Amino acid sequence: MRTVVFCIVLIELFLSLIMILYWKRRRGYPGFGFFALSIFIFTLVHICVLLRGSIPDIISIVGTNLFTILGFLFTYEGASRFTTNKPITASWYLLIPLNCAGMMYGYYYINSLGLRTIFLSIPSCILAFQIARTFFQTREHKKDIFNWLIILNFLILAIIFFFRIIDFGVSIQQRILLESSVSNDFLFIYSLFSAIASSILFITINTDRLAQERDAQIGEIQKLAEKYDLAIKAADVGVWEMNLTTRELTLDDQTTKKLGIERDNNKKDIFSIQELIHPEDLPLVVDKIKTITTEDQEISSEHRLVNKNGEIRYHLSYARSSKSSDGPDLRLVGMSIDVTPLRQAQNSLKTTMKKLSMLSSITRHDILNCTTVIKLSVNLLDNDYRDPQIQKGLLTINAAEEKITNLIRFTGEYEEMGLHDPMWIDIFDILSRHAVMRLIGGIILVKPEKGVQIFVDPMIEKVLYNLIENSIRHGGEVREVSFSYQYEDLDLQIIYTDNGSGIPFEEKEKIFEKGFGKNTGMGLFLCREILALTDIRLIEDGDPGKGARFVMTVRSGFFKGEMKTGKI
Repeated sequence: MRTVVFCIVLIELFLSLIMILYWKRRRGYPGFGFFALSIFIFTLVHICVLLRGSIPDIISIVGTNLFTILGFLFTYEGASRFTTNKPITASWYLLIPLNCAGMMYGYYYINSLGLRTIFLSIPSCILAFQIARTFFQTREHKKDIFNWLIILNFLILAIIFFFRIIDFGVSIQQRILLESSVSNDFLFIYSLFSAIASSILFITINTDRLAQERDAQIGEIQKLAEKYDLAIKAADVGVWEMNLTTRELTLDDQTTKKLGIERDNNKKDIFSIQELIHPEDLPLVVDKIKTITTEDQEISSEHRLVNKNGEIRYHLSYARSSKSSDGPDLRLVGMSIDVTPLRQAQNSLKTTMKKLSMLSSITRHDILNCTTVIKLSVNLLDNDYRDPQIQKGLLTINAAEEKITNLIRFTGEYEEMGLHDPMWIDIFDILSRHAVMRLIGGIILVKPEKGVQIFVDPMIEKVLYNLIENSIRHGGEVREVSFSYQYEDLDLQIIYTDNGSGIPFEEKEKIFEKGFGKNTGMGLFLCREILALTDIRLIEDGDPGKGARFVMTVRSGFFKGEMKTGKI
């Protein structure tokens, strides 16, 4: 019998080594590590049995009982975590001290091997049954043969322990540990078979589950690839990849088709950016690529590509860096959109606007020349004729001339709106210019914090000038004007105030109407129109008699930078 136990120890050591190595390499599902350790613990059980007589009995007995219960608990823990991803109830571990108490009682007070064997077999039988029950309750379908085999394995083991309880209960006295009996022979032989079968089945189930998940993931990847391919084609986007070490460039079929390149299916097409990008845009693109030094860096660029037939196309590219799958080199994976129709339309629109602007400028110049002639003529007539009726007519003509002149000048200012692309502007920089300092004279100017940038039409400069000029012209004895920032939820408010006479409640909205006012009546109307180009709202909410207060509300995303009160 010792020879059999020795063979079991060697085989279990080999199995536990395989299981632990498999677990370390593959990791597997939750619980697999517990099962791998349980095989090793059962090996310790049989080592304690094998060494009975060679080491003190108390050590052998304690080791056998403790490792047996611990091995079954680890197997149960592994089965629960593997099938339900949940640990077993902590109360199950109370079997360890209970079994140790029974073992001590059977050793010190009765000194009965049969009683100790019964105390060990009862929890072992219960745990073997619980393991089988766990796999039974979580089986996925009736044809899962491997699951049924592992259930059968632990059921047989539970039955063997049950008969072992009966065997030792019938003849509890004068029993020898390694005696040849039906229950002993079955237990040792089947424990070897169970260890081998359980290891193979557990690895098979784990591998099968990994394979099913892999197949499911492959299916999801294929679905995503189909969606990605459809989106790429629908958006008319090209995909490219560049090795940042060799600067080799590979293009997808859609990009090569757009560039008029015929692909050779027998070899991998490799390109260089020098042969594709327009020479004038190449330095800018190369400089941006040189900024990529680590993973997850992003760049974007608009440049021109030259087709095989020499046609120039405008492309907008966006790319992100990552590690190459076949080496340590960095690669740049990007998408490119052909924006040629858009740029051609923009260029055509700019050309048309330039021509219209030139025509409008010439027309305004000619009209102003005519109004100048009218004004001079009125002045001459005013000196020659003193008749009250004629004087009244000349005043009417003079007023009409001034109105025409103001309207013509306003159209010139209004024409500039939207001609230039919006840009990031720091109000602090505008207010620091000499033109502003000359405008305010001896008035105190409080500037906002530096570092906050607004995405706005460049004509914001005219807005700021107009607000200050209105305070000086219409605010009475203004001694101080101020610009500041404050938050309103996610938006930023630019607040302009003065300490003048303020604006009456009934005029707070009228001042933004075209033609309303004491001068041209166009200033604040134009200010609101300029700000509206980038969705900035302008209102006046000051208290009459305490000074004017204009609030410009900038939506989230249209401002950036830092304030002393925190980042924007």
